Amino acid sequence: MDLLTDRQRRFMIKAVQRGYYDSPRECSLTDLAVTLTVSKSTASRVLHNAEETVIKEFFAEPIE
Repeated sequence: MDLLTDRQRRFMIKAVQRGYYDSPRECSLTDLAVTLTVSKSTASRVLHNAEETVIKEFFAEPIE
């Protein structure tokens, strides 16, 4: 079973490629939404859901 949906994976790959996760950011959420041809709120929701899944999976092991 895949961790992310195809859409979530596509959005996260594009976000990484465009520098959305860089510090400082090379790409704003608005710029990313334009690139993905979706609204800013849709981009935010899809990324947030994908990030939630990735973080929860990462920390699924007990933390000591």
